[in-house]
Amino acid sequence: MPDHANQSPLPRLAPRERNRKLPLIALFYGLGIWTAEWTREGMWALWLLLVAALFWAALKLWHKPCFAALFPVCMMVGILITQPLLQPAIPQTGAYDSITASVYGDPMPRSNGRVALILTDVVLDGEPQPGKAYLTLQLTDTIQADAFFDGAALRMRGSVYRPMGKQNQHDFDFRMWLLQNGIGYGISGAREVTLQNTRDSAPWKDVAARIRGFCAARLERFMGAESALAMGMLLGERDALPEEQQAAFRRAGVMHLMAVSGLHVGLIAAALAWLFGRFYIRKAIRLPLIAMLIILYCALTGFSPATVRATAMVSLLLLAQATGRKVDPLTLLSAAALIVLLLNPLDLFSAGFVLSFSAMAGILLLSPPLLTVFHGGGKANRSKPKSSKANRFLQRLRGKPKELLVLTLAAQLGVWLPCATYFHAWPLYGIVFNMLAVPLAGLFVPLYAAVLLVSLLPLIGGVLGIGLGWIAQLGSKLLLWVVSISASLPFAQVRIPSPGIWAYAFAALGMLAISHFVHASMRRRLLALSLAGCIALTGYALTRPAQVRYHQMAVGQADAALIIDGNTTIAVDVGAYGSEIAARLLAEGRDVDALILTHLHSDHAQGVIALFAQDIGIRQAYLPMGAELTAEGEEGYAILMLLAEQGVPMTTLSAGDMLAFGETSVEVLWPDAESYRAGRSVNDMSLVTLLRLGDLRILSMADVSGNYDRYIATACDVLKVGHHGSADGTGDDFLNKASPRLALVTVRENAVLPSPETMSRLAAHDVHVLRTDQTGEIIIQKQAEGYRIQTYKAGVINEP
Repeated sequence: MPDHANQSPLPRLAPRERNRKLPLIALFYGLGIWTAEWTREGMWALWLLLVAALFWAALKLWHKPCFAALFPVCMMVGILITQPLLQPAIPQTGAYDSITASVYGDPMPRSNGRVALILTDVVLDGEPQPGKAYLTLQLTDTIQADAFFDGAALRMRGSVYRPMGKQNQHDFDFRMWLLQNGIGYGISGAREVTLQNTRDSAPWKDVAARIRGFCAARLERFMGAESALAMGMLLGERDALPEEQQAAFRRAGVMHLMAVSGLHVGLIAAALAWLFGRFYIRKAIRLPLIAMLIILYCALTGFSPATVRATAMVSLLLLAQATGRKVDPLTLLSAAALIVLLLNPLDLFSAGFVLSFSAMAGILLLSPPLLTVFHGGGKANRSKPKSSKANRFLQRLRGKPKELLVLTLAAQLGVWLPCATYFHAWPLYGIVFNMLAVPLAGLFVPLYAAVLLVSLLPLIGGVLGIGLGWIAQLGSKLLLWVVSISASLPFAQVRIPSPGIWAYAFAALGMLAISHFVHASMRRRLLALSLAGCIALTGYALTRPAQVRYHQMAVGQADAALIIDGNTTIAVDVGAYGSEIAARLLAEGRDVDALILTHLHSDHAQGVIALFAQDIGIRQAYLPMGAELTAEGEEGYAILMLLAEQGVPMTTLSAGDMLAFGETSVEVLWPDAESYRAGRSVNDMSLVTLLRLGDLRILSMADVSGNYDRYIATACDVLKVGHHGSADGTGDDFLNKASPRLALVTVRENAVLPSPETMSRLAAHDVHVLRTDQTGEIIIQKQAEGYRIQTYKAGVINEP
């Protein structure tokens, strides 16, 4: 750390002192990693060596610096390193009678009464397997989350599966998350699970998790319930923090306090520098020792991308200071990015990496011009008469709020678009609460660390720990009170749709244009911004989706669809989990104007829970006649009760009813009120609708069986096949009358449905079939003449 308080940690370099080679190396290496996800595996990337050789020869011939010939090589290295990570070797999928494994780390609670475990040392039917596996278990009276621990030896039966990637455009990429954590496959259907050891006898598998558990126990002893906040802010362990408190941190825009990043690493480094300075440890020893300790701190927090980035930057800064070298901030940030991506190339696709480096890019590019604005165009830099040390101290003290405001504003502007992409929300008062919360964190993070360290001292540790713990408790309550205020403020968090690639391009060019990296007049900067804005608006206009479209979501063996008609949004079923349809609605900044639930089976209606959990409004719900009588089981009644509790008006429909929304109309074909009989199955009493999007006709058959579908058949262009393609529906008579050109089947990969008989009948009638397990999300866009089909996995398909 600097020897003098007034020394800037990142001295500004003259243009000739800057080196842009490392940023370009990092850029092309990252480009190679990104390319690897979209290309086939193989050694084809070696052709880039030939490109590099030709490039080098051309530069040599023109007497230009040949360093640029290294860029294709960097890209090749990124591709070749990343491809094996994206396609790891996994065991044969299918059922196994004997599975033994050890739990790695702590159990992770999941929704719906489940717990997730990471397994290591996996043995399948006597064959040891490399790598880690992912297992989820349904909690029961005999299987509880606290029964599992790091090193727990398990024996079970189950099936190995290969995790699927994204099925819908805005889904969370579960497969990528597993790969980023070194997990190549999953185990499902676990049964006859038995525990083979105890906590005391279990070997250490995740050393960091064990140490974090020890720290949690020590902090809880001296801080009580507030220890959950201490663990979140000190070590990034926020699972123990109540959900309502986590929600308050999100709404206040200070959730980054719960994710160990540059703020935490900087505070720990500053505290260590102060502590070692009191013992007069020489600089040559002090700085490397601080670097080593913050690297250990990074390991303890789990090597998240944000922590690795901050640790790398602080360590490199300390190294530069120890050797007396000046530091270029852009080079420092690029070196940190290289370190993160060399340790784990797949971190490039993580939200933590994008948010962390976007915040730093915002600070790097925007804080100098913002400081200039706040200092009145540089007037503050004019020479002034010398003043006393006390006056200089007061001047610096007065300048701290300005600097904090500028850094906070620059960082939040840097993460504006990524936050919109990942969270679809923005804290309206985020800057204000950061001005309060960040200084408090600057006090509490070192205080929590002090409580933890003091508690380890023999003899006096208990007494000192109680005293410091009491102070930390009061401080934690103060911070929680400040944060909780935001949760009660109106519009504390506003929803924003996902930005497109053109918004990112404009933001990147705009930030660069106003930064100190570009030497140009204000007129030229404004001209560049205007040109970038025109290009972005043109690109957005050309790539904007059709105003009227139908989305068949890929939700496994369930049903969920959306109809977009201008500003009107109609949902036809919402699936079992609702996360897929909620992600699409959040990405487009939409609520549901009309929710049509064909029936109350969980695979069609339970997703309503997720919509409300994501604060997605539902203005009107439509159900089949007699829905309250045919709501089989507690799940169906719970959905009706939830809709009623949320104040959603509910209307029942039967054959002959008609709904109209702009260019869209919904004609109800079934159930028929005259033929309604009590005791019929819920499937056979589900809503069948003919959806008209202009001239396009989509016949949505819900789960009606072949006993009734021949009475419902009507001419259509697109058929949403009933009951996932079961054998007792979609008969020849039905197909003769409906005469669709395209059929949509909603199914899960490797499931029993659709039946071969149904698929054969569709083929015999020359119907083009799209299955969601093969295509992912299906989008049918209405055009001036006809329609266009686009699938998430296969791209654009010509109209059949």
